[in-house]
Amino acid sequence: MKLRKTISLTVLTSCLLLLVAGLYVGYDKITQPPAPPKNIPETPPPGIEESSLNVLCKQYRIDPDLVIKPLSFKGVALDPDIPLEKAAQNNDLTLPALYDMIREAALGQKL
Repeated sequence: MKLRKTISLTVLTSCLLLLVAGLYVGYDKITQPPAPPKNIPETPPPGIEESSLNVLCKQYRIDPDLVIKPLSFKGVALDPDIPLEKAAQNNDLTLPALYDMIREAALGQKL
């Protein structure tokens, strides 16, 4: 009986240690600032017409929501998974014009 209590206590202690370690790692991740965005080029990079907003944002470490929300206030609807050329057409924009709007929103500039 004493051995069973010792094993149970050991298992409980191990579980608590794992829980605390997991909380620490999780807390550490949420308290660290996100990686800063890379410099997004002034002109559209080659092949951009086939890239989606998600691909562009991943490449330059940009949160897609930081682009989608400001552009939606300007009447530009973006589906982050469709090619940017198609997104530009859907919004009656040229690809360079849409790219400029995305870039300005990503940099936090006034649209």
